[in-house]
Amino acid sequence: MLEGLGYDGDASSPTFTVHRRYPITDGKQVHHLDFYRIGGQDVVTQEVQELMGQPGEIVCIEWADQGAGELPKKRLRIELEYGESQDERVVKVGDIGGDYPGLIQELQNVFGT
Repeated sequence: MLEGLGYDGDASSPTFTVHRRYPITDGKQVHHLDFYRIGGQDVVTQEVQELMGQPGEIVCIEWADQGAGELPKKRLRIELEYGESQDERVVKVGDIGGDYPGLIQELQNVFGT
């Protein structure tokens, strides 16, 4: 996903750091958060709300159901599952809140879903 957004570098899950930033095109950033180990702490809830309120910032959250309180009512949900082979992944894209039909179609075209 980062590569498709213009990031040219290595990326890894922020499992132990919780948050990683990746610069992409046009001065934007992708914020990658991993809530697997945090269990809904208020500090992270505040950080997520601040990030989501900034124009040009893309926030991706792994294990969002584990984490930081309430997520925005309007958001995209991207699920990754294992496919039939070890290297295959199935990508499911959903629009929660109904505000992103054009973006959903673009992502489905990119991911072939």
